[in-house]
Amino acid sequence: MEGLINDLFGILNRQADCYEELVETIRAERTFLTRLASDELEKNNDSKNRLIEDIRRFDAERQKMALELAEVLELPSESANLSGIAALCPPPWNQRLNQVRIRLHHLTQAVLSANEQNRRLVEHSRRHFKRFLLTLIPNHDETETYRSSGIIRNVQPNSGRLVSRNA
Repeated sequence: MEGLINDLFGILNRQADCYEELVETIRAERTFLTRLASDELEKNNDSKNRLIEDIRRFDAERQKMALELAEVLELPSESANLSGIAALCPPPWNQRLNQVRIRLHHLTQAVLSANEQNRRLVEHSRRHFKRFLLTLIPNHDETETYRSSGIIRNVQPNSGRLVSRNA
């Protein structure tokens, strides 16, 4: 049983390390977004995707080990979560598992917070850019000198909207 607990503890720590790296990657993403650094953003996204895949792989291993450990501890499979397992493990494993559970909880909250900050930044930038474009492209209800394709609209002669080519 102690071998299973030790293996579970190792997987949880590796998963937590991936979450820490993911938090830093998401925070770096904000910098790349504000600088409009597309190459760095692309590399950062590749790194973020790799970390997410690693976290998913560790999570699958964690679930498998949790079920094995729950069976050894005679815990129902629906209660095969970290809290339930830690409650039945002998010291010092119960404290270690609870510490890594708290660490994972804080890290997932940090990931969610950093993602939300980036989402708000992108949304604000999108609204700002949309307003900027609307200043360049007048409302479709108004009379425009140029069509969106760049072709001159039918403008009344001597309306003052165009400079005469003969002048």
